[in-house]
Amino acid sequence: MFKKDKFNIVNLLICLTVILLLFIPTLSRPWLIYDERVIFDNSFFPSPVSFSEIFETFKEFGLNFNFLSSNAIYSSNSVIRSSPLSLILNTLVNFFLKKNQFCYHLLILILHIINTSLVYFIIKILTDISGNNSVKLLPVLLTLIWAIHPIYI
Repeated sequence: MFKKDKFNIVNLLICLTVILLLFIPTLSRPWLIYDERVIFDNSFFPSPVSFSEIFETFKEFGLNFNFLSSNAIYSSNSVIRSSPLSLILNTLVNFFLKKNQFCYHLLILILHIINTSLVYFIIKILTDISGNNSVKLLPVLLTLIWAIHPIYI
């Protein structure tokens, strides 16, 4: 039993080491032109400066935080999205991290590592249920494919 647990931990550590080697350079990169610019320019809602402004932002936007989502390049369709949980999380992140890109990228990297660990354990459980012992490295390979897929880079 101990050897099997040790094998799983070693495999997970291999995955996390590869991810850290690939993504640590992103910690020093500046704000980019697209997505993160929304945070830097306060495009959706202002960044709170004091603790009381957090509640003011929630009160002002609250459940009415809607935005138009569309992609003019691929489609003429647009959708109005409501995302109150996103408002709460973004407001808290903006309050605590301000506009420090290092801290923001570090938070994203930590969340990616946590999600990668969860993906590894889910795949490991699914391969253990199948009962096929010949796929010992399959969880590592699938986790690495998920973790370093270009959509995350």
